[in-house]
Amino acid sequence: MHHIVEWQNGGSTKINNLVMLCRMHHREIHATEWSVRIVDGLPEFIPPKWIDPDQNPRHAVHVDRSAPTATPTIMQGSVP
Repeated sequence: MHHIVEWQNGGSTKINNLVMLCRMHHREIHATEWSVRIVDGLPEFIPPKWIDPDQNPRHAVHVDRSAPTATPTIMQGSVP
């Protein structure tokens, strides 16, 4: 779990301040200039300006597991 507003900086351990990240991406978010925020209950990842000068948010890839063949659907603004 990653606290969007860090726990030591007063961030709460509540669902609207948490995002699930694998170990590698959790380290990346702390070691780089990427940031994350929650919009409409979903995480948006904001790249550093050297990757995207406009800092357009990246969204998670959604898999519809109820579909007969679970195919990933890339959400608008996401990186495949």
